Amino acid sequence: MDLSTLNINTSHRSNGESMYRAASEGDWLAAEIILQHDPNLAFDYITEDGDRALHVAAAMKHKQFVQKLVEKMSPNDLTLLDGNGYTACCYAAMTGIVEIADAMLKKNPNLCTARDKYGKTPLHKAASRAKAEMLWYFLNSTEVADLPKEEWFDLLLVTIDNGMYDLAFEILEKDRSLGTMRNDEGTALHLLARLDITSNYFKSKQGRNWMRNPLIFFPVSTIKVDEMQQDQCFLAEKLWTEIQREPNVLELMKNPPILHEAAKVGNVELITMVTRDYPNLVWKTDNNGYTIFHIAVIYRRENVFRLIHQIGARKHFVAISIDKNGNNILHLAAKLAPLNARKISSESLMQREVKWFKVVEEIVPPPCREMKNKDGHTPRELFSIQHKALLEKGETWMKNTADSCMLIATILLTVVFAAAFTVPGGNNGETGIPIHLKSKWFTTFIINEAVALLGSTGSMVMFWTIMTSSFEEDEFMMMLPNQLMIGLLCLLLALIHAISAFVVAYFVVFVKERAGLVISVIALVYGVLFCAIFFEFNRVWLNLLLPVSFSRTLSFPSRHNLFGRHETRHDTTRYYQKG
Repeated sequence: MDLSTLNINTSHRSNGESMYRAASEGDWLAAEIILQHDPNLAFDYITEDGDRALHVAAAMKHKQFVQKLVEKMSPNDLTLLDGNGYTACCYAAMTGIVEIADAMLKKNPNLCTARDKYGKTPLHKAASRAKAEMLWYFLNSTEVADLPKEEWFDLLLVTIDNGMYDLAFEILEKDRSLGTMRNDEGTALHLLARLDITSNYFKSKQGRNWMRNPLIFFPVSTIKVDEMQQDQCFLAEKLWTEIQREPNVLELMKNPPILHEAAKVGNVELITMVTRDYPNLVWKTDNNGYTIFHIAVIYRRENVFRLIHQIGARKHFVAISIDKNGNNILHLAAKLAPLNARKISSESLMQREVKWFKVVEEIVPPPCREMKNKDGHTPRELFSIQHKALLEKGETWMKNTADSCMLIATILLTVVFAAAFTVPGGNNGETGIPIHLKSKWFTTFIINEAVALLGSTGSMVMFWTIMTSSFEEDEFMMMLPNQLMIGLLCLLLALIHAISAFVVAYFVVFVKERAGLVISVIALVYGVLFCAIFFEFNRVWLNLLLPVSFSRTLSFPSRHNLFGRHETRHDTTRYYQKG
């Protein structure tokens, strides 16, 4: 290699590094100067790793830089791959910035279907990253004939899995035969059946706490959830309509059974939609001999289980049927719930498990309650075996909670009792009568002291009862949770009134001197302490209220009509207004 060639390579490498820096920072002025000396850097590699300027700028979301650079490139240059094997349009799809993709597609309209080295298109990249606006743009720029049917089906599944139901509807409108296509896991409707909108949407910490916390007094907006549920229902109806056009409808619903897939996640809307047209599917069993009601019991889906009240006397046949291991439906209720079905904390899970067993026991004939499976266990024996560890954990949590709260109640009782005899302002030295006896603030102080004394005493009694309990399985159903709730309520009442007595005592003594300052300081202290107490009790209380609320509704019939006439109830106009 001669000296001139070495100098050219060195200069090219130096310009490439400068171009990479300019593309990363979006500095077009610097890039334009570099391109005047080395125009090939507009499309050529700029690093040893195979980076290109357009790819870097698109990945870094520099819109103006991309628009300027595209003007200096040919249409074929836009299809080049970088060292990672992606096109620049793939990076634009992953960022979700429509302006960047638009600048590229104006130069080369075929970029939507330009594949990376893995065979994926920008359409797939936008769908897999849930970039809805970008996918809308790509769909409007792509014809059905531009991609194979299998890829459209894969795109439909990806949009459904990411919760972009309006986009899935748009894809289905392009080719309605996609509704009847299937892979090893079933049709698109099967995938939709496996999705539980509410739990998926509230995976975030904020959403879960605000939606499930009954003691938060701030208004909670559920518009987004309702819209997603409506979109899901409408898409399901659209897919179901397309499936019913096929002569082999029931074959498409098998392998796996679609109702069983929906029952696993509690998708009761899809179950009722299908059974309104094909009621007999309710009685179809899977490979284990389970109906949807058996699945509901296994996965603890109360909204599906409540449909059993609509089948009348035929629930007797559900109750007495057994699987290949000799388990009836009560045996299934006796088994510990799967991990993905445990929606509540482990502290209150034992209470929920006992309630499930009791509710299922009510629909089972007496002989089935003593029936033994192939392992020789009755449902009650199986319940004890399966829940032994959970029972010990629940007992430990209950005792630790009661012990901690009892310590607080004891300290509070001691303080309140002592404060009752050391009244604010002192007593008259001759008569022993409190000096501020005739003050209205003093009367308020005595009332708060009395309530705090009664509350702390009552909470001590409740927590002592819990500590001396035998912690049998049935006690977790009502007795122990109720005792803990009463104890917590009494303790909360005592704490609030003890703090109120503290505040009132300052009013008794200092109300005539520096009243404004005293009121401000006391109000601040009172507010901070009250919020701290409230939110800590709220956390424990929530673990107790959720199973109680669940137990009150599980025995009631469902509001969903299992065998009613099916009609489309959702507005479709907004689906045609997007894009």
